Amino acid sequence: VYTGYTNEGLYLAFEVKSSKVAETDPRSFWDQDSAEIFIDTLNDKKQRKEFSATDHQFWICPQTNQNRVYLGRWKRNNEIPAIEYDIQGIKSFSKKTENGYIAQVLIPTSKISGLKLQKGTIIGLNIILNIKKNPEDTEVFWPNQKADKITEKPHIWGVAEFK
Repeated sequence: VYTGYTNEGLYLAFEVKSSKVAETDPRSFWDQDSAEIFIDTLNDKKQRKEFSATDHQFWICPQTNQNRVYLGRWKRNNEIPAIEYDIQGIKSFSKKTENGYIAQVLIPTSKISGLKLQKGTIIGLNIILNIKKNPEDTEVFWPNQKADKITEKPHIWGVAEFK
């Protein structure tokens, strides 16, 4: 997993090995290869059971037959009006490799509430890769897995600082 930022937004790139690259319906991202990105732009570490306006859950699915990724944003509570499917106007790329895939995407600044794209900015961050492989699926995560109920606990997400 690689991350970076520019004035345009937050860049994420993945190199996934040992995957069969399951690409079905990206609206059901949990049933296929995908990445889930959880961002708290305040990184306030306050315990809460509901997302606030500065909490985000994005999902990314490779669409290697189209050389792009599908980017969506999940609605948890009242942080956004509705789930955002196949966000348009993004920069992205994906392709199959010998044993998996690579994918990269720019999440635009306009889609990340409260994000300050400058050196020294600190955000809450949690990344989960859902990898479909034979014989069983794998979840790779930093720092917490979904079983830790991270969707209800933004205060346990990791900390990332822009350098």
